[in-house]
Amino acid sequence: MSMIPDLKLSTPEEIQSVLDTLEYRYCKIDRNYYVNSVERTLKEGNALCVDGALVGAYFLSKLGYPPLLINLVLWGPGHVNAIFRTEEGWGSVGKSQYSDTGYTAPEYPTVFELARSIGERYRKHRSRPLLFSIVNMAKWPIEWVFGNENLEEFDINAFLSSTRHFDI
Repeated sequence: MSMIPDLKLSTPEEIQSVLDTLEYRYCKIDRNYYVNSVERTLKEGNALCVDGALVGAYFLSKLGYPPLLINLVLWGPGHVNAIFRTEEGWGSVGKSQYSDTGYTAPEYPTVFELARSIGERYRKHRSRPLLFSIVNMAKWPIEWVFGNENLEEFDINAFLSSTRHFDI
C-alpha cells in the first residue's frame, strides 16, 4: 500500500512548493550517499537534489508529463532536476541547497537552453556544468517511486552517469 500522500497538485509551481518544504539533506564530500524513493523522501521530509528530482518527476507524471530528469555533470558534485514541457517551453522543478537552481519557469524553447540556464545559475555557487543528459524514469523499475529502502541496489547514480551526455 502506497504511503505517498494524494496532494492534489495541479501545476509544476505547486510541485515546487512541495519540494521547497523538504529540508536539504547534505552528503559527504566522498559521495558516500544514498538516494531515496519518492515515498521515503516524503516520509523523511528531506532530500538531496536527486531525491527531489524523483519526487518532482513523480508528481509531474501524475499531471500527464513524462517523468524526465535532467542530469548536469560538473567539476565536483552534479545536479539533477525534473523537467517538463508546456506550450510556453521547457521548465524544471527540483531541490537544491541553492534557492535559484530548483524551479525554472517553462520559457526555454529547447532542453539545451534549459540546461544552460540551470547551469549558469548553478555556476554562481559551484563549478561550471560541462555536460547534461536527459533520463526517462518511466523506463526504470517502479521502486524509484515506492518503497522504504534507499535505491542503493538500483545504483541510480551509475545509471545517470552511463546515459548519453551532451555538451552545454
